[in-house]
Amino acid sequence: MTALETIQAELKPQLQRLMHYLAATQSPTAAAFFRCVHDDLAGASDEEELFAVFLALSTTACQDFMLDPFAAQVADRVLMRAQHYAQTLSADDSHRH
Repeated sequence: MTALETIQAELKPQLQRLMHYLAATQSPTAAAFFRCVHDDLAGASDEEELFAVFLALSTTACQDFMLDPFAAQVADRVLMRAQHYAQTLSADDSHRH
């Protein structure tokens, strides 16, 4: 499994869970935002497209919607994992141990 496939396998289900929760709690704007992120992640075929997904996720706090505590917790977990992967993928090979 490639790094891209690993990241997709981990983050897509979390984003789906968040989208379904937001749709069920009458948060269509937030659900649409995370659906777009999910679809971009699912369609990513290289690191550049993956970094575009991570960049989109980083704008979550700037969006025109509020997340309830549960949705915020799920979104925070996704953001933390995306940040971890972004750092890992962008690390210079000479600094790896």
